[in-house]
Amino acid sequence: MPPPAFRIRLGGYAPPESVHTQAARFFKAAVEAASKLDLPIVLVAEKAAHIAAALPACAGKKPLIHAARPDNWEEFAKVAKENGCSLAVKAPDLEALAELTGKVKAAGVEDMVLDLTADRLSATLQALTIVRRLALKKGARDLGYPSIVFAAGGDVFEEVAQAATYVAKYAGIVVTSLTNAEQMLPLLTVRQNVFTDPRKPIQVEPALYEIGAANAESPVLITTNFSLTYYSVEGEVEASRVPAYIGVIDTEGLSVMTAFASDKLTAEGVAAFLKSDAFKDKVSHKKVIIPGYVAAMSGALQDESGWEVIVGPREASGIPKFLKTMWS
Repeated sequence: MPPPAFRIRLGGYAPPESVHTQAARFFKAAVEAASKLDLPIVLVAEKAAHIAAALPACAGKKPLIHAARPDNWEEFAKVAKENGCSLAVKAPDLEALAELTGKVKAAGVEDMVLDLTADRLSATLQALTIVRRLALKKGARDLGYPSIVFAAGGDVFEEVAQAATYVAKYAGIVVTSLTNAEQMLPLLTVRQNVFTDPRKPIQVEPALYEIGAANAESPVLITTNFSLTYYSVEGEVEASRVPAYIGVIDTEGLSVMTAFASDKLTAEGVAAFLKSDAFKDKVSHKKVIIPGYVAAMSGALQDESGWEVIVGPREASGIPKFLKTMWS
């Protein structure tokens, strides 16, 4: 149980009035969500009876029931237990929340999610951080459950910022009204990078990648496996509309200039890649395009590989014009 000094007021996400004022309307919304979406469902209502009435519409989906509070937890716990559903719990502060999870667990519901949504982003972030520390470092078992928060900014940009913050620190479930691709992409990017090591560059798999309808006569470009470098090259190759191959060399995630300066991108390494099975039955010619910044290795590469080496542009932005001029 958290000490009094950590009593953060947990304000709350109020479900839209139209969702829970009438059981019939709530049931209709649940039916529509379950029939049209192949996604996890969270049933949010103030009355356990409304949840119970809507559960048949979500048969087989095991929705998360939201939310048991100090004044209604017995009814919600009963519905969750009878239907084998997980239960979100919410309380005015962390001390009350720890007490509530103990009661719900004693009632036979062990699959719980803590709603830590407060009335401000800063307060929600503080609650998420403190609960995680108490559970992991202080052994507060009554707070050792996944968390859920509701992102609801004044505009789209604020909501994206809120949701991204919660993904990073430390929400297990983030509920948001965002649906457009350009709104969700930042959140997915944050999520994918949560467990990356900032000391280790993000890399792509070294391989031969086909861009467009590449064939045996398509050009071959060489680059490194630093993700930012690769995706810059890939985007420009796609923009050129010239089908091509991109050969990605393992440089331990370093960019072209850095890899060349540290002997991670060498004529010997590129030659070995050109002679590998990656090119078997794919390329009929022996012409390779290298980045302009490593033009100094062109002679050695030609000697090592037997391929004709073409020095490409220094910057990725020059690739479309280069390909259209040289390979059209």
